[in-house]
Amino acid sequence: MKIAYFTDTFYPEINGVTNTLSYLTNYLKTKGIESMFFAPDYENSKQEEDESNIFRFRGLKLNIAPESRLAFPTYLFNKEKIEKFNPDIVHVTTQLGIGRLGIKYAEEFKIPIVMSYHTNFDRYLKYYNLEYLDNIIWNYTRKFYSKSELTLCPSQDTVKDLENKGFNNLGIWSRGVDTTKFNPEYRNEHLRQQLGGSDKLLFLYVGRISAEKEIDTLL
Repeated sequence: MKIAYFTDTFYPEINGVTNTLSYLTNYLKTKGIESMFFAPDYENSKQEEDESNIFRFRGLKLNIAPESRLAFPTYLFNKEKIEKFNPDIVHVTTQLGIGRLGIKYAEEFKIPIVMSYHTNFDRYLKYYNLEYLDNIIWNYTRKFYSKSELTLCPSQDTVKDLENKGFNNLGIWSRGVDTTKFNPEYRNEHLRQQLGGSDKLLFLYVGRISAEKEIDTLL
């Protein structure tokens, strides 16, 4: 089996999507499944030495998200590159330029399309006073995912949200915890004392410091 992944975010950028894809690439290798990732190019950023199964597109740097890249590769110019890999399945993870490229190729060559839903962009709107874009975003997103034979969601809660918005062909792509990395055996009493929490319950947040994360709620 040969799977082509189309994503508008990839390492070295760090977020939930790229973390998922990072674990996925290792899994595919252990199972002997051929894969090719079509992703943005992060110029002047440290990338993996072996990128033989990655094709990158030059993207634009955004002021509102300088760590991200926005790419809109033309189909005719890049179709030959995808044909060379000749995938059996196309998996689209994002609904922007590179994701649209994957859909166009799959539709022309009648290849099954699988998509995964990772980000509730509509929930971000209220934090940036952009609620007026809600219907526009949902209409676009619903039309985009209608091309998929199966849309994978991270949780049952997400499935219910999308069902209420009129999405079809939904399934669960469950997540887990890597217990070799996150394990009580790593508990460090000396570190807890340094943090002043030897006899307290400690919370650790690792992620972007942005309005929609509502870190103030945890505090």
